[in-house]
Amino acid sequence: AAAVFSACDEICKTCNISANACTSCHPGTFLHDESCIKSCPRGTFSNTKDRRCERCSEGCEMCAENNECLKCSHDILHAGRCYKSCPEGFFSFGGGCTNCSKGCNTCDKQADYCLSCHAPKVLELATCQSDCSSKFVNVNGVCRHCPSSCLTCVDEKTCTGDNHSYIYPGLYSVCPLSECIPDYFLHKDKCVSSCPDGYYGGEGRCLLCDGICAKCNGPDQDDCEKCASSSFFLYKGECFGRCPQGTFYVSGDKFCQDCDSTCKSCHSFKTCDECKEGLVKNSQGHCVSYKECNIHEYKDDQKGCLPCHRKCSRCTGASEHQCLSCKDNYYLLKDEVKRCVPCHSTCKTCSGRRSSQCLSCKEGWYSLGQSCVQHCIWGYYADNTTASCERCHRVCKECQGPNSNDCIACFDKFFLMRTSKQCYSSCPEYYYEDRAQKVCERCHPTCRTCSGSGALLCTSCVSSYQLQGGICRSDCFAGEYKSSQGPDVPCEQCHESCVECKGPGPMNCTVCPASFSLYVNEGRCVHCCHSKPEAFGECCDCSEVPEECKLIPGVLTENNGHKKTALFLATSILLVLSTGAIIFFWRRARRKASSVNKSGYEKLPDQTKSFQSFKNNRESTSSFQRDHVIEYHDREEEEEDDDDEDIVYMGQDGTVYRKFKYGLLEDDDDEDLEYDDESYSFR
Repeated sequence: AAAVFSACDEICKTCNISANACTSCHPGTFLHDESCIKSCPRGTFSNTKDRRCERCSEGCEMCAENNECLKCSHDILHAGRCYKSCPEGFFSFGGGCTNCSKGCNTCDKQADYCLSCHAPKVLELATCQSDCSSKFVNVNGVCRHCPSSCLTCVDEKTCTGDNHSYIYPGLYSVCPLSECIPDYFLHKDKCVSSCPDGYYGGEGRCLLCDGICAKCNGPDQDDCEKCASSSFFLYKGECFGRCPQGTFYVSGDKFCQDCDSTCKSCHSFKTCDECKEGLVKNSQGHCVSYKECNIHEYKDDQKGCLPCHRKCSRCTGASEHQCLSCKDNYYLLKDEVKRCVPCHSTCKTCSGRRSSQCLSCKEGWYSLGQSCVQHCIWGYYADNTTASCERCHRVCKECQGPNSNDCIACFDKFFLMRTSKQCYSSCPEYYYEDRAQKVCERCHPTCRTCSGSGALLCTSCVSSYQLQGGICRSDCFAGEYKSSQGPDVPCEQCHESCVECKGPGPMNCTVCPASFSLYVNEGRCVHCCHSKPEAFGECCDCSEVPEECKLIPGVLTENNGHKKTALFLATSILLVLSTGAIIFFWRRARRKASSVNKSGYEKLPDQTKSFQSFKNNRESTSSFQRDHVIEYHDREEEEEDDDDEDIVYMGQDGTVYRKFKYGLLEDDDDEDLEYDDESYSFR
């Protein structure tokens, strides 16, 4: 019998077994699971040569036409491939792999923290350099510390010196050491640079502290740096059972601090319990020369209270050599002179004259260590609360706060996301890397990933769009989307808040109306703050990065609350006054109605019907629904014709005001305006 052939389905170029079991496809479509489709599904890529969908490499969730991976399922994405860990020369950061610094073979956590080096470089303290520093020795490309007693060494255990050769205990059987090189101390047959707690360095050896000291700098009881018992308090190198007179206990620090120089005893620096001889407490609790004198005065036997020298805060006399404490910008010399001398020009208070001895800074300056600066250096930000420079998070080159989302500039190899103020080693979806500005810039709204700005540089598309030559296109008109792929899937209307979208609802927008910005994280359109200043809900700061939404949460401040209350009261007062004026003029008009020309003032017959018809016509348009007050007709002020006019207003509650009429009162010299009105309500 002759063979019977059946035609393949129109989507197939060739088929087998059944009409819709495709084995090859027409140009523009790709074979996938015996079907021909226009774009390959997630987890596959388009093989344009064979016109079929092929699976992405292992671990890759989404890939491009050349099997270049764009997103990994669980692993780290690097150079179009998925890795369990970054290859040599790279380290893992922000979900991707970033280059180690030049010379590093491997690194960890940051580019310049090297774990190994390219030959001939050697590794010393996580840095690759040409040769080992002093007190280090090269062991197989790694600089190892010499023993602590060595200036130089031949290996990790053997020291060499000018006239000595010490063998560090532990490798060989040797005689115990009897001496160490300068600046080192012998302790238990080892040379150490500093003695452990309970010992102090003297005569080239570590010697025992006095038994009352846990840590000391000499043999005597007044050489303590820390007390052995937690029940003792340290003051000027000595350990006391209680703080001596003229000092007070600093809670938590276990040491005693001097009272103000005017106090005999105190419980804080500024509060005297008892005054020194010759001084009395005034009404503020300060010790002064004369009870009626204030803190900045002294007592003169003939003239009473007189001011201290301009440099002195408290004093015993008029001379600058009679200061007890100093005003801001001065410090008290710790000798018999009792004189206040100027701090460095940058200091408000200080412990000495140098710029590195500031205790606090002048207004407009920030403390950095014990120095004062006008601008914090890189890696620090100005904290206005404490007037100090605080360290940025380690990923930020410049910042405005301590967290990883306070960055304003990033280190090399990182890119700043300006909306979130975070640094990324590679920009996330919907963004591309602007290497010149070192920032993540927004892709075109139809791109999921891209290589630059504009609609022509997409590398993958958002759902319901297909990639063709760098462009993401849709089969639907603007304002429509497809719920799934396929030739027979109809286009559906986007949510009313979107101009264009990739799916249903308000959370799938790709393009927004004017005065709105796309909040990419959630795919919705949000008002720009400047476009709706009266709104107190959330809005986008569109000024900083115009093409992106920096979401500002809705906060009704107390000030705003006061403003709204004031506005409500003012509006209420105006409404009451306006209502009173309308009633007054209406009654006046009724009294004079007989003297007015009645021509043109007849009421329209069956106004309700005409208004209902008019309302129905207007309600068929969207603009009618949105307007709170609609003015259908008005009279221009410049018109000088005497014909009567009808004016129609609709209030927000649905009440229609009809037939405002103009006429001149005959008996009045003043051209008073008369009108009557009717109102109708639509419910």
